[in-house]
Amino acid sequence: MIRLPADPITRWAEAVWVSGPIRIQRRIPATFGIVGDWHGIALVPPIAVASMIIIPVAYFVIGATTLGYVDVYSEWIGLMVSFVVLGAISGQLGVLAVLAFAFGDFFVGHEVWTLSTYPYNADSIVEQVIRTRAPLIISYLLLLVPVIAVPRLGKTLILRLGRTRRLPTQLGWFVATPMVLVTSWIGVRSWVAAAPTLLRPYFFWVGKQPTTEAIINLQEHGSSLVGAAVAATLSRQLVMGLFVWLPVLYRSLDRLEARAFLRIGPSPNTATATPPPKWRVVLSDLIAAFASALVLAGIVETLSMWIAILGLFVLVRLAKSNVLPVPGLARWRLAIERVPAPLRLIGLWVIASVATQSAVIGSYSAMAWAVVIGVIATYALFPGRPAVGGGLPTRSADPTDVAPAPQGRQ
Repeated sequence: MIRLPADPITRWAEAVWVSGPIRIQRRIPATFGIVGDWHGIALVPPIAVASMIIIPVAYFVIGATTLGYVDVYSEWIGLMVSFVVLGAISGQLGVLAVLAFAFGDFFVGHEVWTLSTYPYNADSIVEQVIRTRAPLIISYLLLLVPVIAVPRLGKTLILRLGRTRRLPTQLGWFVATPMVLVTSWIGVRSWVAAAPTLLRPYFFWVGKQPTTEAIINLQEHGSSLVGAAVAATLSRQLVMGLFVWLPVLYRSLDRLEARAFLRIGPSPNTATATPPPKWRVVLSDLIAAFASALVLAGIVETLSMWIAILGLFVLVRLAKSNVLPVPGLARWRLAIERVPAPLRLIGLWVIASVATQSAVIGSYSAMAWAVVIGVIATYALFPGRPAVGGGLPTRSADPTDVAPAPQGRQ
């Protein structure tokens, strides 16, 4: 018999790390790999609760006081390392840190909303606010790439692999670990190469030149950032490996998940569950496409070009979510799934390397189109969303699990 904990700290830890995230994932499948990642921390309730309080407060204070930097977070390599480490260890803590930092930095840390220098002071108030505030939003979206998007891609690849190739759990861990490590290395390395250029709007949109402090860390110490991301990813995998190999740990995790389902009800059968309304899927795709296009604003030289890129991103997102029928897409998905994921990762690495080499691309516009081609190629190599049906638990939804565990075992 499963008993619910009486301790309020334990109840709160399980609510914010397990049952709450499950509810969110059921309503918003796009939060997979973010909320509740990694929910095993709830097995240590004091740490689980403290992390949800200390991290947002600490990063809000850093953003509000611009601690360690003057203009933009890239001036402090230690801050960027902390972001990617948190994101690699836990998507929930990573996104919480970025959101808290962004809130403090946007509303308190940066006080300038209008411009007093010529010729920008002749612009309307709305134009001045866009020039001063939009680059900040772009910088936060850019920060989400190594903190959330890259680790989430690795988790998605492993989950999809687990649903197409039924491997024993222990063997699955050995397959999963190198894949997430390579994904982390490729993703963060590509981000480090592109970020100095993508941060241009913060300076150019208000008539400034990028400062040395804003780009030197990315150009000269980017390998430290990549190394920290890979090391944190490996640490996470080693900890999760303990839950694969030690029965006492995975039984504790099973009981934790069982208590969550006792509170909120079992996962709906993915074959019979009602899909989300189409308007919600379309809205989610439009928001994601707009955010992706906005990140590229620093290297897009004309408005018409930016609109064209936005349109392409919208089409790709709608096709990926099956809202927009694309002839032959289903056959392509079946065909590309037969190609081993490591080979597709190598192809992705080649594309990313070319897309971030300004010496090869030659101009900002060409670089923008190269990035767009890279995004489209990523969707082509890894098409389709993972089917999400309860989200976090059971242990079969864990990125270390390539073979689902029996549903009845508790």
